[in-house]
Order: sequence, then structure tokens, then C-alpha cells
Amino acid sequence: MTDKHDHDEHDHDEIARYSWDDTPKYVDREGNPLSLNKCVELQDDPGYRRIVVHRIAFDEQGGVASITELTDLHSMVATPPTEADHCDVATTWIGIRLFGQSFETMLFGGPDDGAYVRYENEEEAIAGHHEVIEAIQARGSWIPARS
Repeated sequence: MTDKHDHDEHDHDEIARYSWDDTPKYVDREGNPLSLNKCVELQDDPGYRRIVVHRIAFDEQGGVASITELTDLHSMVATPPTEADHCDVATTWIGIRLFGQSFETMLFGGPDDGAYVRYENEEEAIAGHHEVIEAIQARGSWIPARS
């Protein structure tokens, strides 16, 4: 008789697929299928997860004072945004394919705190990251104001 724990461990080494279209649930940065265990291993590697991260500092009027590329994800944790003095724009590989998308750009701090957009591949993610930065430079916010 198979122990439930042994069965669960075995399942985590298999390629998990969505039942409705048989696509893999977990993929690497190139879109190759991964087991849950391998996905978790790569998630634990900040260098693999990080695509590009920028810190945008705002001036007293809410305009962009400076934009700095952060070299790692830990820089965001070390100096979290206070009030709306800056925001971090982080584009990362998320590993789980959600509706065909396994990369995301997320904003931490500032007027758009928590906003995100997802992408299908790394090339789209990098382009989308720069579009978010450009929108913040132009308007002080990524999300257009409602009229």
C-alpha cells in the first residue's frame, strides 16, 4: 500500500498540467514545463526570479525626481516605500502559468501600490516594464486618473 506522503512527493516531481487544456502549470523563463519541486527551487533563487527592478523617487509635487535600477529584489525589502516618496517597479518571473502568462510587473508604494500586469514571455515583460516606467514619468502614475 502506498503512503499518502510518498504519493504526494511523487506527484510534485511530475509535470503538472491544467485539466482544461493540458498546458503545463509551471514553466521556466523560457516556457519549458517544470515540476512543482523544480518551480519552487527556482522561486527560491532571487537572481533567477528577478528580470528588472527600478525605484522611482517622487519629488514633493508628486513628479518623478529620479529613477534607479535596483540590483536585486532584497533592495526593495531593505528600504520599503514610506508614504508616497517612492515606488518600486519590479518585473519578475512568477513560474506559474496563469492564463498563459508567467511574468509580471508589480508596483510597490506610490499612488499605484499593488497594481500589476502579467506577460506571456520575458521579452514582453521587459518591454512592458519600460512602458510602466514611461507612463509614471509622463503622468506621475501608471494608472490613468478617472474623470
